[in-house]
Amino acid sequence: GGVYHGGVLCDVANCSGACCIESTCSDLEFDECLAAGGAYQGESTSCAGTTCPAGACCLPDETCLDGFTVVQCASVGAYQGDGTLCSGVLCAACPADLNGNGVVDFADILAIISTWGPCPPECPEDLDGSGDVGFGDILIVIGSWGACP
Repeated sequence: GGVYHGGVLCDVANCSGACCIESTCSDLEFDECLAAGGAYQGESTSCAGTTCPAGACCLPDETCLDGFTVVQCASVGAYQGDGTLCSGVLCAACPADLNGNGVVDFADILAIISTWGPCPPECPEDLDGSGDVGFGDILIVIGSWGACP
């Protein structure tokens, strides 16, 4: 999966690439990037041409942290999508329970329908992190149907 550099020693070849650690980029070798908990963007890439995708990460204790990559968040919580911020997501044990009654039910579908379309900055109804309230959010409600854990 690497790039052949013409039979030169690794000390001479440029075997580094862009590494996204949280929302910052560092030029590192593959092993260094993984050891730092980063997401390697590919050999011979550079931070000059790389924008590190980052978003909100919901932790098991229902708190939220901004600036995580999908790889970093996967080991500690639930990634909310590229470009998301904690101010626009709901990190609850039962995020599909939009009215907070402890049950995902028809009232939550009505909440989705009543906010259908593009999301304002605060949009707990955007359960799939797509930036708008739509069919994907209804599917999440249906998939979470019933009493919250």
